[in-house]
This record gives sequence, C-alpha cells and structure tokens, in this order.
Amino acid sequence: MPILSIVICTHNREVLLHECLTSIFRTANLETTEIIVVENGSTDGTVGMVRREFPSVKLVIFPDNAGFCVANNVGVNAATSPYVMLLNNDAILLQNTAGGLVRYLEDHVDVKCVGPRIVLPSGQPQPRVFGNLPSLWRIAMQSLCVGSFLCRIRVFEGIDGRHTGPGGIVGWISGVCMVKRRTDFLAAGGFDATFFMYCEDIDLCWRITKHGGAVVRNEEFSVLHYGGGQAPSVSSQLRNSLLQQRNLLKILQKRLGPFNARVGSILIFAGLLPRFLVGLAVAPSRGIRGNVLLRSSLLRMTHLFGDDRSVHDLA
Repeated sequence: MPILSIVICTHNREVLLHECLTSIFRTANLETTEIIVVENGSTDGTVGMVRREFPSVKLVIFPDNAGFCVANNVGVNAATSPYVMLLNNDAILLQNTAGGLVRYLEDHVDVKCVGPRIVLPSGQPQPRVFGNLPSLWRIAMQSLCVGSFLCRIRVFEGIDGRHTGPGGIVGWISGVCMVKRRTDFLAAGGFDATFFMYCEDIDLCWRITKHGGAVVRNEEFSVLHYGGGQAPSVSSQLRNSLLQQRNLLKILQKRLGPFNARVGSILIFAGLLPRFLVGLAVAPSRGIRGNVLLRSSLLRMTHLFGDDRSVHDLA
C-alpha cells in the first residue's frame, strides 16, 4: 500500500503538467507514492500525454471544468494512502519534498497540515503564500494600505512566534502544495465546493485545525511555482480580484457570523473608494478598458452592494 497520494488537478496545462509529473518521478519514492491526476475538462492533449508517458498515474476524467475544489475533493476520495499531497499542475518538486513533508507529519502528531517553501522561477520566494486567518482587524489594516508595512514587521503575514523547525506555525498555507493526513481532510469535509477557486486553502486550513492541531510552513523543502510568476491578463485580474473578495467574505461569515461579514464589507468598501477615485481621475489619459484599477474597484464595489452576477459576466 502506498504511504502518500499526490493529487493534481489540471485544466489545459499539458506542458506544465508533464514537467510537474516528471519532477515527481525524479524526486519521489515511487514504491510508496500514488499519483492521481484529475483531468478537469481539458481540450488539449493532456489525457493522451498522461496515458502515453505516465501509464502508472491514476487518471480521473471530468467532461467539464468542475473547478479546483471539486476536482481535488474527487482526487482525495480516490486516494488510498494515509497521507495526501495536493499539488498544483504548475508546481515542480525541487527535491524529495513529498517524502520530507510526510516524515514531518509522522514526527509531529500535533501538526495537521504542512507546506513547503514556494519559490518563483526567478528564485525569489513567492509572496502571500501563508498567513494568519482573516479577521476584521487585518481587513481594516489592508484597506488602510498599511498591510505592506505590517508584513515587513511580521505581523500581517501571520507568524505567531511559535516555531517547529524552519518556517513556523501559521493560520493557513497555500494550496500550491500542502500535505495532510487523508482522515483530517475528509473529517473537515474537504474543500468547500462553492469556492470555484481562490481562498479555498484558507478556508480548508481553518476547518482542518478548528478542533485542534497546527498548520506549519516548513522551509526545509521547496517547490517551484510557475503560476506565481506569470502576469495575468486584464480580464483575469478582474475576475480573480472579484473571486478573492467573494470567497474572503464567505470565510468571514463562516468564522465570525453575518454581522461581522457585513462589517468586513464596509471596511473593504472604504478601501476601494479611494482606489476607484484615483482610477476615475486617470481615466481621461488611460481610457476605461485598460484601467484595471478603475474597473476592478467598480466591480468589487458593485458586488458589495449586492450584485451577484457571474464573475465572467462582471469581468
């Protein structure tokens, strides 16, 4: 029986997935590792590539793009190992990261979820891949534009002073790469299927540790993340900013209740208003279509006033 199941959700990423799988076969102990690819309605050659070049990989095929959360839930349900690694299709294991993180969990029964150091193709650490759980205080700090300063003094990003080796205890880690016991994932209910993508890792870490246990960022092991180094298109930036806001408010409502979620909406609006005014001021020179600041602020403010059309329609 395998010890670890690596679950990878993919959608039209044939080349990146090939490199991801190659890195697993190069660094992991294949005798104790099960690899599951959940193919999420791709229209490229992903299925043929996996079947041809990685025949030992367990392939789960969706006819349509069911989203990151649903696909990963299905992948974990198909797993047979006591430990599960969720890995992005554009992430590359740089060493025996899989085995190292499993051994860490075996040695630390109080830890329920652990993630590695995530670096960009430039070699620099990727920002915003761990932190404290969302709170009204943190939303206020971010809306008032002082979050960047607090990050530098290690308040906003979320290390609470207790360390268990390199890295430390945090509120959440990125879904780019995280390892947990399969039983803990299932006991928490898996990813919230109403989250298509974004903030689902924050929500999952909160629910996994709600009844005890820690989330740890362990920098002894690394993965390279291509996606974190790519510049998204304007439409992607608009869609992503709105998805992040929607899901953040969902988490606030779950953790703190409807009243505090409404207070969070007011704080977010207070931060968006000056951004919208700046975008409006530069609109005559930049125009509207390419003015991401103006369009993003307007979309998010509209959502806060109750416009719940589809993200694609709004963007």
